[in-house]
Amino acid sequence: VNMAFVGLPIVWASFGGLALAKATLVIAFLVPINVISSIIIFRIFSRGGEKFEIKRLIKSVVTDLIIIAAILGIILSYFNVRLPGFIAGSLDIISGMTVAVALLSIGASFRFDHLKNDLKLVSLISLNKLILMPVFVFLAAEYVFRMDVFDRNVIVILFAAPLAVAAYIMAKELRSDYSLVSSALIITTIISAVTISGWLLVLRYI
Repeated sequence: VNMAFVGLPIVWASFGGLALAKATLVIAFLVPINVISSIIIFRIFSRGGEKFEIKRLIKSVVTDLIIIAAILGIILSYFNVRLPGFIAGSLDIISGMTVAVALLSIGASFRFDHLKNDLKLVSLISLNKLILMPVFVFLAAEYVFRMDVFDRNVIVILFAAPLAVAAYIMAKELRSDYSLVSSALIITTIISAVTISGWLLVLRYI
C-alpha cells in the first residue's frame, strides 16, 4: 500500500500534525508485515520456474532492504539517535529521487496491450484496494476496535491509498507478474484521486 507517499500527505493536509504522527506509527508497524507477506506471495507464485524453498524465503525476508530500513529506523527513533546533518540531507535527496525514478521505470514498462489483457484483474484489484479494503477497515475500526472518530478516519484514509511503488520493484525482483502490478499501480493511482476524495467526504459526515 502506498501509505507513505500518498497517504501521509493527505492525512497531514486533512487532519493535521497529530494525525500525521499517528499515521507514521501505523506505517512503521505495517511495513515489515506487508513486506514479509508480499515476499511470501511473490515467492509462491513466482514465474521464474524456481522451486519454492523455505531457506530461500527466509533469506529473502532477512535481506530485504525495506525491512532492514524499517527496523533501523525504529531503533534510531527509540534511542533518539540523530544523524549528522550531511547524512540526513543526503538521505532526503535520495529518498526524493527514489519514487520519481521508480515511477519512470513503471511508466516505461507500461503497455496498453498488457492492460487490455489484464483489465479484469486490474479492475478487481482496484475495486478491492480502493473500495472494499477501506470499507473493511472502517467496519473493523468502528465496530470491533471501537476507535474514536479521529483515529478511525486516519486509518481508513491510509488504507484507501493506491498500490505502492515498492510492489512493482518486488514483483520484478522476485520474478512475478510485474506487468500486471505495473498496470494495477498506475490505474489505482489515477482512480485514487477520486476515491480518496470520496472517502474524505463520506468520513466527514459519519
